[in-house]
Amino acid sequence: MVPAVIAVVAAGSLLVPAAPIFDAWSWLGWGDQLKSGGLNTSGPTAWKPLAGLIGLALTPLGSRAPTGWLLLVRVGGLCVVALTAILAARLALRPRLAAAAAVVVVLGLRHAVPAAMEGGSEVLIAALLLAAALAYVRVDDGRPAAASTGVSAALAGPLLLAGLLRPEAWPLAAAAVVLAIRTRGAAPRALGVLAVLAMVGAWWLPTGAASAAGQARGSPLAGSTGPVSVLLDGLTVAPVVAGILAVVAVTSALRQESRVAAPVVLGLAAASWMAVVLVEAGIGYPALARFVLPLGPIVAALAGVGLSRLSAQPLMFVAALVLLGVEVAGPRLADARTEVARVRARAEESNALTAVMRRAAVGPGTRQLCVDEPYRSQVAFLVGAPAGEICSGPGFAARAPDPDREIVVISTGESIDTAGRTREDGSTKFGPWAVQRHGPVSSLVP
Repeated sequence: MVPAVIAVVAAGSLLVPAAPIFDAWSWLGWGDQLKSGGLNTSGPTAWKPLAGLIGLALTPLGSRAPTGWLLLVRVGGLCVVALTAILAARLALRPRLAAAAAVVVVLGLRHAVPAAMEGGSEVLIAALLLAAALAYVRVDDGRPAAASTGVSAALAGPLLLAGLLRPEAWPLAAAAVVLAIRTRGAAPRALGVLAVLAMVGAWWLPTGAASAAGQARGSPLAGSTGPVSVLLDGLTVAPVVAGILAVVAVTSALRQESRVAAPVVLGLAAASWMAVVLVEAGIGYPALARFVLPLGPIVAALAGVGLSRLSAQPLMFVAALVLLGVEVAGPRLADARTEVARVRARAEESNALTAVMRRAAVGPGTRQLCVDEPYRSQVAFLVGAPAGEICSGPGFAARAPDPDREIVVISTGESIDTAGRTREDGSTKFGPWAVQRHGPVSSLVP
């Protein structure tokens, strides 16, 4: 019954205007390339193995693949809400209270609305982390499950898949595999080691270790910051009150139960993820607060547990409940409304761009395409070309792969810079977009 409801609600959510995020268009493009037996990951989006495989699975949908991706992620988002409630209920002495509080917190996570609406991979990662957490926590009393082959597989499997989307999951996946190896009757040691090597190797084998690492480090992301900023921003992904309640849950479990209590293990797992994000930011890799988003549901579940712990102290319980409600219903709700408006605005431009390219007959036969940077991966997917072959940004002509080729520029700007020299051969206006055709750059004389 629940899966059917999730599927129906997710399908209905497609009525809300939205378009895939920048990276998702690249992932879908990789799927098309894999179907053709090749792979070119040139462009600003770093290679992610599972994203490429999902893109491959969606290729039968053709031009509907972007809608299929959005549907998949929205199903994942609804699963995140349900799994967060289940996890909180298992861990708490007052299951209904904890589950309700966890749902409120998870709905108030910063960046969650655009990630779910626009197909962010963080939503799928969060669902995988929750699946692993539920495999670790017993149904009857919320304690760590007894080691067995089934439990080890259910714990390691989702974490290995998450490791194919974000490297922050690698330490958790490795720990789960080590636990499986130590479990009597679990998979052989060689199989566990092979699984970890396959997870890590999938990031480098398609493109080569040097190029993959250089691509990831050299890809500038809008809003990318240093370790301190990422830490501060990451700590505000969940409501501040929720973070305090999560600490209450972990410290209470540590004091009253044991070091291997489930809340303590989940807290350590969250700390491990955050530590990897900070290390990546410190050594120069792109870092964004949304990379911390997959931890949000875990924090939400722990916050529900913390609130249920405080129920024995009426004054503190009421204070925490009021503060949480005020923060979620106030600034968090306002942020969500702003994010929805931005998602709709981006969807309108994205849909208009698709229509423009069709009406202006811009397709695979175009000699050289240039477009505003936020839409480069979408154009690449629409024409079936690697994103690295689509030029963008000011002075694009100076960086065009072949200066002797004809150029077609699609932009929302009133004027388009071609290395400081602009000579229009033609211009067509479609809504917010303008399509301008230029002769070869070599013919643009100062």
